[in-house]
Amino acid sequence: MVTAGKVMAMTFADLVASNAALSGEVRRSHEALKIAQLTIDKMKVELAYLRRMKYGRSSERLEHAQLELVGGALTHQNCYPS
Repeated sequence: MVTAGKVMAMTFADLVASNAALSGEVRRSHEALKIAQLTIDKMKVELAYLRRMKYGRSSERLEHAQLELVGGALTHQNCYPS
């Protein structure tokens, strides 16, 4: 390792300690990422629920003009499942 113009040799014990510290940091980062993803998923479900409460199920259906904008190749059965 080079620090401020000096060459420092790391011992095996230093490398093991550094590896352990970095591994712990990676584990903590993965846990934080899992928590963030779960929070995002929960908020998506909550947002869908609130939209349904505010606008009702009918607002989730596409109108004919909207279908033409997204390609028009969709059939009535594909858009409105039973």
